[in-house]
Amino acid sequence: MKTKNKITLICSTLFLISCGGTDVQNTSENTNVEVKKNSVELSDEQMAAMEIQTSIVEKMNLAYTIETNGTLELPPQNKASLSAIIGGRVKNIQVIQGDKVKKGQLLATLENPEFIIMQQDYLTTKNQVDFLKKEFDRAKTLRDQEINSEKSFAKTENEYNDALFKFKGIKAQLELIGIDFKKLEAGELLSGIPVRSPINGFVRLIEINLGQYVDPAQSLFEIVDNEHLHLELLVYEKDIAKIREGQNVHFYTSSNPNDVFRATVFAVGKAFEKDQKAIKVYADISGKKDYLIPGMYVNGHIELDSNMTTVLPKTAIIEESGIYYVFTKKEGEGNVFEKLEVKPGASESNKQEIIFLNPTDSKKEFVVKGAYYLNAEMLKEAE
Repeated sequence: MKTKNKITLICSTLFLISCGGTDVQNTSENTNVEVKKNSVELSDEQMAAMEIQTSIVEKMNLAYTIETNGTLELPPQNKASLSAIIGGRVKNIQVIQGDKVKKGQLLATLENPEFIIMQQDYLTTKNQVDFLKKEFDRAKTLRDQEINSEKSFAKTENEYNDALFKFKGIKAQLELIGIDFKKLEAGELLSGIPVRSPINGFVRLIEINLGQYVDPAQSLFEIVDNEHLHLELLVYEKDIAKIREGQNVHFYTSSNPNDVFRATVFAVGKAFEKDQKAIKVYADISGKKDYLIPGMYVNGHIELDSNMTTVLPKTAIIEESGIYYVFTKKEGEGNVFEKLEVKPGASESNKQEIIFLNPTDSKKEFVVKGAYYLNAEMLKEAE
């Protein structure tokens, strides 16, 4: 009987030791569970080195926008490609690329002996018309008085009409060239063919040089009037219904993203662009800058509805694996900062709308400069 009780006592002791061993192991495992660090404390020296700055949220009337891109363009009536009406050799060029020119200003002169012959033909034909007009009037009077025959009158009339048609044809050609008829009829023949600007604007391109022979219709100059420069933005199918005339746009060029311009939508396209489920939206630019030129690529934001909301500088927000955070300064604990998850909303320029998961968090003090370095320090301490 004593032996049996002894065996029972030994088994009970072994069972307790076994259970105790399990508890120890579990405790050990629990101490190895990783707890993610969510705050960091900095010394005054670290604060200065990282240039940490804090601030409270701002209230701002922020517009929701559609992000888009496009180019700077000119309407067809504000750019001109000049060609020669008749061929000739380039005698002189009066402008250089970039020059501002006025409508009718002389750009270059061409030489062609045919041009002198055309002026001579004009003067000769004009004299013939003047003479034949008198003959026609005299023949008409004689016919009305039944002194002259109808056949003789018809011959005079045909000669007059033939000369008149020829004269009008030569005059129309010279008008296209831009001849000064007062000087020509005073006997002053031009030796050169003038090439004049058809619009006000700037010389964008010169495609000739001195002594070069140019054929009719060959391109000589390109003139652009940047006063009517506008935006052509692409808006994709999902956003088309949100666009209307009068909406504000802010945009910047790829080469100078810090210089933001404003524009206003004045027309919305009615057809899809080829190979793109998008339409063109046209916007008139306000406050133009000289360096804005046709063909520049731009990034734009079309403003939709706006509302008063809480914002922080974009430098205040960081992103990790698709989740966004800001750093708050813990009140009354020195330089202790805590990471707080938020959701970004609309943005404008360097301001970002902050949507707080807990609305009361908006009353805290936030890191607005140095958040990136602060996050790096927190990750370093968590290692």
